[in-house]
Amino acid sequence: MAGIQSSPGSGRYLVSSASGAKLSTFLSEVGSQPEVKLVEKIGPSEAPHTAVFDMSHEKAAQLEKSFAGFGELKIEPDQRVKMMDKPAASQ
Repeated sequence: MAGIQSSPGSGRYLVSSASGAKLSTFLSEVGSQPEVKLVEKIGPSEAPHTAVFDMSHEKAAQLEKSFAGFGELKIEPDQRVKMMDKPAASQ
């Protein structure tokens, strides 16, 4: 696994887990950190499976390393979803 690159700047990151309990633990541990801003929780309100955060790339890399032994918890950059590809230019 390549992992998150620690670099200047910030972005949105998805944190997900098949276990709602593991995600809840993560949310509790990072919730008081001012450099990590919770944007949205995805899934049932009592047991979300994914959370979206704004944070620096450096902080995301640090959290990924800190929670590496945490099992099924995954931290990854949020990717924009394209609904349609641009048509290929005719030649």
